[in-house]
Order: sequence, then C-alpha cells, then structure tokens
Amino acid sequence: SDALIARLRLEIEKLKREIHGSRSERKARLLEQMELQLEELEADASQDELAAEMAARSSTVRAFERKRPSRKPFPDHLPRERVVIAAPSNCPCCGSAKLA
Repeated sequence: SDALIARLRLEIEKLKREIHGSRSERKARLLEQMELQLEELEADASQDELAAEMAARSSTVRAFERKRPSRKPFPDHLPRERVVIAAPSNCPCCGSAKLA
C-alpha cells in the first residue's frame, strides 16, 4: 500500500502541473478522483497501523506447556533385558581396519 500511495502522489503532482498549464475538465476530475483515492488509501494505512499497534499491546503470550506423552511408560513388573552389541573392528565390505 505504501508503494501505491507513493505512485498516486506522483501522478497527482504530474496532473497538477498539466492543469496549471492548460485547463481541462477531464484532468481536473481525474485529479479529484485520484486525490480521493489517495485519502482513502492513507486512511486505510493509518487504520491498519493502529490495529497492528493495538494487537501488539493487547496480545498476551501463553506459557509453553509440555504435552503429555502419548504412550504410557513401560510397566515396572515386566522383565527387562539389556543387550550390548559389539562394534565391528573391520569394515564388513572391504575388510579394512580403518573405519570412518
């Protein structure tokens, strides 16, 4: 909207220069319409800024709450077994001792 406002201001200034050179009703009407459109855009832009400021002031941020896990923990009465798998000392593809 800022670019549109700037473009309309430029066109209004150009039309004002043309009007002062030679009077034309069409140019005068076009100028009036563009000035009205510019006023509306500026009013909308100021209302948007006010709405943004009000939203920034009134917005409250809720504290982060962790969600409960979807699965229940493993029951304590069930047996548990720890399995340790030894890492290979040689590469299974080429047999080299240099592992990356």
